[in-house]
Amino acid sequence: MHYIYYNWTSLFVNRYALADFSEGKRDEIMKKIRKYKILSLLLILTTSFLLCSYTKVYDDTQKKIIDVSNRLDKEAEKELQKKCVEYSEKTKLDISILIQDEIGNIKAETFTDDYYDTHHMGYDSGGSGILLLISNHDLYINTSGIAIAYFNDKDIERILTNLDSSWYDYDYYTTSNIFLEEVLAQVNTINANYPETVEPWFEGDYDDYSIYDEEYHISNPAQSSGEGFDPEDSYWFIFLCSAGLATIIIICCAAWAGRTKNTTNANTYLDKNNFKIVTKKDVFLHTTVSKSRKESSASGRRSSGHSGGSYHRSRSGASHGGGGHRR
Repeated sequence: MHYIYYNWTSLFVNRYALADFSEGKRDEIMKKIRKYKILSLLLILTTSFLLCSYTKVYDDTQKKIIDVSNRLDKEAEKELQKKCVEYSEKTKLDISILIQDEIGNIKAETFTDDYYDTHHMGYDSGGSGILLLISNHDLYINTSGIAIAYFNDKDIERILTNLDSSWYDYDYYTTSNIFLEEVLAQVNTINANYPETVEPWFEGDYDDYSIYDEEYHISNPAQSSGEGFDPEDSYWFIFLCSAGLATIIIICCAAWAGRTKNTTNANTYLDKNNFKIVTKKDVFLHTTVSKSRKESSASGRRSSGHSGGSYHRSRSGASHGGGGHRR
């Protein structure tokens, strides 16, 4: 790939950036900027490595009770924060509660998707976690990663119904406590009775729930609008961006090098009447390798007792499930 990029930039610079120069002058300039091409390839490799190697790691020091509207006193917030961290470690889900009276003219689903993604929530690289939004008009549960398998649509509706009474009374402390107990109880139930629904997630390395669901068919396809999202798509995007930046650098270097005047060129010392090729050889340039997911013995299996929830793709490309009530 980098060999292709290297030669593509050479063609681009020769044909467009140096189009107004003579052939000899172009050869001279290309020699001068060859070292910049090597630097640009290093830039591509470094940028791609730094961006692609980023992995979510659960942070137990991060605020799990985000009380934007100051509905809780300090002691209650401290108690709930401690409980969130404790239950997160027990369930291997990033459990958070967001209290914000108004969310503007935006759907609760979109608001919680964006909040979850932009704050890099998640217990693992697949973003596993559950977020409860408590606002004046919306009570919404957002799931991500393996939490989509733990909490299907019926489970979420049942939990919301159990939260409605205290939510209508604006007793957000009780609402939060009930939510945390419901999450812990649900995860324990699935782990005890339907382990086949979630165990492969922890045994593998999944970056998005849609990939997991595609392999194990946990959620009901008729209910889910989530499309298969391949993280490798983002890697290609990163590579193309860094390659574009490097190309701009090369073109700028070519334009700068073109200002230098030099009377000699690649043909100055060449005797055109006595020129012949004395050797030739074939050089192996590259190989192409295609990858496909290895089918496991459990591939295609679906839990007969508990299906995962429906899910969709957020604006950042991650898979999210959830549901909510309004008042």
